[in-house]
Amino acid sequence: MKISYVVVVVALLAVLMGATMMVVAQPSMASSFGVDDATGQPGASVIVPLNITNVHNGPIQSITFSLDYNESVIQLQSIQKGPLIADWLIVTLGDDKHSIALNPMGGTSIPNGTSGTVLYLNFTVVGSVGDTTLMSPTSIDFSNESFQHGTAIPRVGTFTVVDTTPPILTV
Repeated sequence: MKISYVVVVVALLAVLMGATMMVVAQPSMASSFGVDDATGQPGASVIVPLNITNVHNGPIQSITFSLDYNESVIQLQSIQKGPLIADWLIVTLGDDKHSIALNPMGGTSIPNGTSGTVLYLNFTVVGSVGDTTLMSPTSIDFSNESFQHGTAIPRVGTFTVVDTTPPILTV
C-alpha cells in the first residue's frame, strides 16, 4: 500500500514539474534570428547582416541577445541599424562586445510576417588565413507590444578568414 502512495506522489510531482517547465518556456516570435556565413581577409573590416525571419506573435518592440564568436578570429567594432529598426532610438552594444540591446522608444515595432535585416555587425578580421569561428546568437529575447517575451531559432553562421590574393601566373 505504501508503494502505491509513493508512485502517486512521484507521478504528481512529475506532472507539476512538467507544467512549470511549459510555463517558463518562451514562445516563438520569429522563425529564425541570426547571421549567414561570411568571409574576410586578415586586417579587413567586414559587415555582416543580422536577420530575422517571419515575425509572429508580435509585433516585436524590443530585442536583446548575445553574440558568441571567437575574438582571436574576429572582433566586433560597432553595430548599425538595419532597415527593420531604422527609427529605433536605443541600439546598445555592451562593453563586452557580445551583448546587444535594441528598443524602439517610440519607433515602429517589427510587424508580424516581416523578414529582413535588423542590424549590420561591423567586424575587424584579426585571425589568420584558414581560421574559422561560429557567429552564434544566444539568449535571444524578444518582447511584443503586450510585453510578452519570446525567442527564435538561432541562425548560426561561420566566419572564415580567407586569402583572396590572385595567384601569380608563370609562363
